[in-house]
Amino acid sequence: ERRLEWSSIWCIGVLCSVAPRDLRADYPKFLSLFLPSLRRKEAGRDSEMVQDNAVFTLARMIRSNPDNVAIDEVLPAMLAALPLKHDNSEIGTLTDFFVYLWKRR
Repeated sequence: ERRLEWSSIWCIGVLCSVAPRDLRADYPKFLSLFLPSLRRKEAGRDSEMVQDNAVFTLARMIRSNPDNVAIDEVLPAMLAALPLKHDNSEIGTLTDFFVYLWKRR
């Protein structure tokens, strides 16, 4: 069940970053689906993979449409989920995101 959750969260992030149509209208629904997982503090590999992928997805969503994500509200939860626990495969995505935020300030 948790593996399906982490895969689904990851897919939302990829979809938001490469979709051929504008998904801004769908952002509130997407965020409502995975933000609770980002804030949940459960131990165990599967739960931590969900959190790792929620961090990546949020980074992708913000980069794709920063005006549709309340960055001031979600960034603290995102930072609290760091460091990554298991999925370092997308560390580049996260690094690019923080560089993007730095340049935007």
